[in-house]
Amino acid sequence: MYTSGRTVKSNRPAAPTTVASATADARKLVKRHFKGATGITVNSSLTAHTVTLEPLVRTTISFPASSREATRPLADAVESLPGYVSMAWTDYHISFVRTA
Repeated sequence: MYTSGRTVKSNRPAAPTTVASATADARKLVKRHFKGATGITVNSSLTAHTVTLEPLVRTTISFPASSREATRPLADAVESLPGYVSMAWTDYHISFVRTA
């Protein structure tokens, strides 16, 4: 389609979050906030809201205590992810839920 230089916006809804995309997003955040760190694991799984049964994706990022200084910036970045619902974090892991 010829647009004569205009930007064409798509009306398609955003793609749903899958386990694979949630894991990939989390790994990108890890690379950005834990440069050169080792011993970090990322796990994602499907789950559902206990009342509404809405499908959700839960992702957990676990890291060694030596990486604690990056916890707050990582938590801030998680909150900006599309479909973000909730998060729990400690000095050793961040667990968050996104809509599927």
